[in-house]
Amino acid sequence: MFNDFAAFYASFQHAWPEKNVDHAQANAYYGWYLNARSQNKIVLGREKDLQSLKDEYGLAEEGGRMLIGVKTWDIVVNDSWILGGIHAQSPFLLKTVLTFDSVYNVEQKNNPDQTRVMYVTTREIAGLNLFGYRKNTENADGQLFLCEDKNAASDANFQDYRMHTQAVAAAALS
Repeated sequence: MFNDFAAFYASFQHAWPEKNVDHAQANAYYGWYLNARSQNKIVLGREKDLQSLKDEYGLAEEGGRMLIGVKTWDIVVNDSWILGGIHAQSPFLLKTVLTFDSVYNVEQKNNPDQTRVMYVTTREIAGLNLFGYRKNTENADGQLFLCEDKNAASDANFQDYRMHTQAVAAAALS
């Protein structure tokens, strides 16, 4: 768990050494992390599946549970949000039905950035699985993932998350 900005920033820099972000941007990432840590549930899914749920769950920019429509979104915003929820050991509710087409973007199979072959939701599920989460229930409301390994969740960090998602993407391409 990142108990302060310095621990958060050190983990971020270790995972993303090629990203040159100023202090203000790093603080913005940390803000997303803290926002997610304060949620009692995180709602995940492909943006097209979440649009109709804005009123029910609320947008993260307005203190809600869904990270969609964020004007400053990038992959680090997303990873900060997911790690915050994992460190809080919050339940994650997946609203997208998992099928091959909702998980893999085969049009991106030749992209030099291999992680593009996965949709962001796929990265999120891979991260949840890596850091001790398992699907608990599945019903009309979605799939609920709960933390079953609190140590794995507490130890979650940017580097392991990034390396794992790269490995999952590489396996999908083979």
